[in-house]
Amino acid sequence: HVALDSSRVALVQDVETFNFSSLVDYLAEHYATDDDAPAGEPWEVTIEDVAVSDGVVIYRDVALAQEWVLSELSLASPCIYLDNAVTRIDASMLINDNGMLEGVADVNISTFDFLFDGKLDGFNIADTYNYIYPVVNLKGIGGVIGAECHLEGSILDILAMSISGDISASKVSLLG
Repeated sequence: HVALDSSRVALVQDVETFNFSSLVDYLAEHYATDDDAPAGEPWEVTIEDVAVSDGVVIYRDVALAQEWVLSELSLASPCIYLDNAVTRIDASMLINDNGMLEGVADVNISTFDFLFDGKLDGFNIADTYNYIYPVVNLKGIGGVIGAECHLEGSILDILAMSISGDISASKVSLLG
C-alpha cells in the first residue's frame, strides 16, 4: 500500500530541460549499465493499492512565462504494473483553480501506450494564450470550455495522439 496525502511537486522546464534532468542524467551515468544480464526469467514488479490525494503539481514553462497549477490532484490504482501490462488509474484534478478534469487512464509503462477517457468542465481558455500567441497573432483570448474526451497514443509521441469526443464552449472571445 502506497499513499501520498497533500504532496507537492514543482516541475520547471527551461527551454529543453527540466529541473529533474540533471538527476536523471546522474542516475543513468552512475547506475545504468550496458552489461548483458544473466539469462533467466524477467522480473515482474507490481505496486498494489496506490493512492495520491489532495496533491499539487506546479509546472512552470520558463520559455513561455506560463505556469500551470494542478491542485486537488487525486490518483488511485489497485495495482501499478512495471512490466508489459496495463495499469488502470482513476484520476481527478483542478487546473488553475477553474477547470476540473476527471477520468480513467489505462497506461502500459513498458510500451508507454495510453488510453484516457474523461471529462473536463470549466476550463478557462485564456490559460492557453502563451501557447496560441506565437502561432496566431491575437491580443487576447477568453472563454470557458468543457469536453467529454477519449485520448489514445504514446507518451513518447504525445503530439501524434488520437483525440475524439465532444466539446462545448461559452463566452468565447478572440481579440485581434
